[in-house]
Amino acid sequence: LASWLGLAVSPIEIIKEGIIPEGELITSGLALGLLLIVSGALLKYRKIKQHFTFTYFLFGSQLMFISCLAALFNLEPTWLYFFILIALTVAGMLYAKREQSFFFVLISVVYGYVGITYIIAEKLFPMGITLWLWYLVISGGLMLYGLFHYRRMFGKRS
Repeated sequence: LASWLGLAVSPIEIIKEGIIPEGELITSGLALGLLLIVSGALLKYRKIKQHFTFTYFLFGSQLMFISCLAALFNLEPTWLYFFILIALTVAGMLYAKREQSFFFVLISVVYGYVGITYIIAEKLFPMGITLWLWYLVISGGLMLYGLFHYRRMFGKRS
């Protein structure tokens, strides 16, 4: 399905040739991710192959987060993709809480953190290297502390 939409880019190609994702590729990634998530939810609702719901949500959310970050880094309007990323992060956190899945908390927080840090760095407050090192140490430490604290709330179920 992904290659049918033109999503056949390998990590080796990106590293060797420095391929920058184009708008069509990013849009296809967002659409396919949404399609996978909606398909998984629909199949779960209809009680068809419910055991695949996690897999549909896993691939769909990863694809949407990665496509959204690629759009944030390479396309305009930046604010549109930033708000989509924040919406994905909130949706991932709500899903994680409902399903008691620490994995979805983790990916939502990490992708959200990368996007917020990019916006702060590129658009809001261009700072010197020393200030950025302090930002990364403090914000990264707070993020890890929050994740460990949140992990305890799930206990042994996730």
